[in-house]
Amino acid sequence: MYIKNNIQRAINIAMSEAKVKTHIVLPEDLLDEIRKEVGAKKRSDFLAEAAREKLKRLRLDKVLDKAAGLWTDERYPEFKTEEDVRSQIRAFRKRAGQRLKTKLHATKLPS
Repeated sequence: MYIKNNIQRAINIAMSEAKVKTHIVLPEDLLDEIRKEVGAKKRSDFLAEAAREKLKRLRLDKVLDKAAGLWTDERYPEFKTEEDVRSQIRAFRKRAGQRLKTKLHATKLPS
C-alpha cells in the first residue's frame, strides 16, 4: 500500500507539472532581455513563473475590488486616523506578546 500511494503521488505531481508547447508572440526587445537574464533554455520556466505571478495579482485585484467600500470610518471608528491605526497595532502586539510569554512560561523546557 505504501508503494502504491507513493507511485500515485508521483503520478499526480508529474501530471500537475505537465508542459504543453504553445506559440507566443513577444516584442523583440523583451525577448532579448529575457534571453540575457535567464538564457535561452530557461525562457519557458521564466515565462511560466511570470504568468503565475501575474495571475495571482489579477486574482488579488478582483478580491480587493469586491472588498472596496467595506472598510468605512462609520463601521470602524477605531481606525479613523493614522494614529488610531498605530495605536491599535501597538495594542495588538502587546496582547500577542503577553500571550506568547504565557505560552512560553507554561511550556517546560527539557533539563
